[in-house]
Amino acid sequence: MPVPVAEVLIKGGAHVVQKKGELITPMGVRTLVTDEQLEILQQNEVFKIHTENGFLTVDNQKRNPDNVAKNMNAKDPSRPKTGKDLKDEFPTTKITVGKPSEE
Repeated sequence: MPVPVAEVLIKGGAHVVQKKGELITPMGVRTLVTDEQLEILQQNEVFKIHTENGFLTVDNQKRNPDNVAKNMNAKDPSRPKTGKDLKDEFPTTKITVGKPSEE
């Protein structure tokens, strides 16, 4: 059984509501790690699999996380559905994406 050698928190949160009461779901979330933490992560089998499958990316430049995420795999089966997902799944149903009406 593997023995933990370090602990690194990957914050994640892409496609997840960020603030209570709002539907802000960023495509990407950036987690800053040290060079030492990155070296440890790159030896982790799960991290390797997520990187190979396009769910994680490593970038040492300052970039907008949403722009970086555009080139990543967005079809994580555990993510919440977007307005586009719902429209694709229910093409004959009127779906309004945005703030709820005051009615």
